Amino acid sequence: MSEDRRRPDVTTVDTPAALLRAVLAHQAVATAVVRDRTAYVVPDEFTAPLLHHAVTTDLPDGLAWHEPSTDLLVAGTDRARTNAAYREVWADNAYLRHGVALPDDAVVVDVGAGTGLFTLLAAAHSPGAHITAVEPAPAAVRAIEVNAELHSVDVTVVAAAVGRAGGPAVPTIPELVAGRRVDLLKVDGAGWEVFGGVDETTWSLIDQVAVAVDDARGQPAAALELLRGRGFTATSERGPVTGSRHVVYACRRPRAQAPRVPPPLWPTAGCLAEAFGLRRVELVRDLADLPPVGLCVVTDASVVLAEVWADLFGTTAVRPDADFFALGGDSMTAARLATRVRARLGVDALETRTVLTTPRFSDLAAAVEARAKS
Repeated sequence: MSEDRRRPDVTTVDTPAALLRAVLAHQAVATAVVRDRTAYVVPDEFTAPLLHHAVTTDLPDGLAWHEPSTDLLVAGTDRARTNAAYREVWADNAYLRHGVALPDDAVVVDVGAGTGLFTLLAAAHSPGAHITAVEPAPAAVRAIEVNAELHSVDVTVVAAAVGRAGGPAVPTIPELVAGRRVDLLKVDGAGWEVFGGVDETTWSLIDQVAVAVDDARGQPAAALELLRGRGFTATSERGPVTGSRHVVYACRRPRAQAPRVPPPLWPTAGCLAEAFGLRRVELVRDLADLPPVGLCVVTDASVVLAEVWADLFGTTAVRPDADFFALGGDSMTAARLATRVRARLGVDALETRTVLTTPRFSDLAAAVEARAKS
């Protein structure tokens, strides 16, 4: 999984200039623009490699980036479904309960993997895990592949539905086990019938099972009977999110309850927004992709301008559409503004006539930026 990073402490910012400086100073930010407490951030390639990889990756059709929590970024097909899956799999830990836990280097078969949230959780619980993710929906398969690459998870994706042993020509449980010792077989959405025809040799290789079954069809009792008959200690519990389902847990040697592993702590857009009290943060590949109107570039030069501007006109005047003359500025004020900016950025940073001929704050900030880069 990704390298853990501590969540940044919430930063209290009293002025727009302080907000700009705080955003720019964050280790994950290469550069940014800010407008009305919304930041458009280009992630730093070296200090935030996962975020940088995400925004520079062209997602396949049908996928979008979702943040089901402020600490987790995943590709998904539908935001509501991603959020529901996160609550079930991560927040409620629905599949690792009642003695079902993962050792290091676990072998996991994830049937009905969806977009891969349980695959990511299994990798978080088990460093070095080897996971086979089975999913028939093409868009979800693409999401698993993207998420596995983003989070550096060792996963083999099987793009197919699972069938009953001896049935139609689709992968079966014995074929997925493939003669290996399997630490956990997790099944969701495939139907209880996939266990039909599984031979005793295959059952002997499976150490633990977590399977979601339909309460309305009487499947929990049948699942418990079958698994107990194969030597498992088994119990069932109503699903924490979808009340019509049960999850049946079975293990040969009950393990200590697995602690809930928090999502990988690296700064997502939500994490950055939370840290700085922003309305939202949008991750972008390049500031050149954004329309320039109404945006203030966040660099040292424009921060200095914003601070001096705020001292002269008040903090509420630091906004892209603010007009020097409408705020009461005159030639004397322009001279003071230019002098104070030059004192901090250098003798060529800003001339008085530039202030008078470029009265809009966003345009003046762009002029200061251009001089700073020249």
